[in-house]
Amino acid sequence: TEHIIHSNDWPEIYLAVCGLKYPANGFKDLAFLISEGFKEGDLSPEKFLIFFDNTKKAEHAIQWLQKQLPKSLQDKIKYFHSTMTQSYHEDEFQALKDSDTWGLCSTDAFGMGMDLPDIKLIIQWKATCDFCMLWQQFGQEARQTGQTAVALLLVKQKDTDDARKKK
Repeated sequence: TEHIIHSNDWPEIYLAVCGLKYPANGFKDLAFLISEGFKEGDLSPEKFLIFFDNTKKAEHAIQWLQKQLPKSLQDKIKYFHSTMTQSYHEDEFQALKDSDTWGLCSTDAFGMGMDLPDIKLIIQWKATCDFCMLWQQFGQEARQTGQTAVALLLVKQKDTDDARKKK
């Protein structure tokens, strides 16, 4: 058996930084994940992970996102953080892997050792982590050769290039 280990150098991951358009204490900037008027039978979104700096934000985001879905589909988006049991982590990892879950709102608890080759979108909600952790989180996607994905860093508007140019 031959094992090939890749570093976090993933040229298949497209990086983007976007300023939040809505107040940071809400989650309307995540509305693009679920099309308006989404109903049962519509094409499901691509698999995604959203990283937050704490469990409360992850849980508040999940509540907002679930409200965008019909009641019968609200279990398609879940949270994943360190206060959950090992059994919960294993079950939710498998549900995402099997496409039973569309996306997770997570803390860095979903990190090293979690290998899902078909994640299409990773979002970091206002980076409060260091660059190494951010890159580790972004490296969770596009793990199959030839597959592409998007890593999106959402920042406060004041932290964008456009805002800095206006100063």
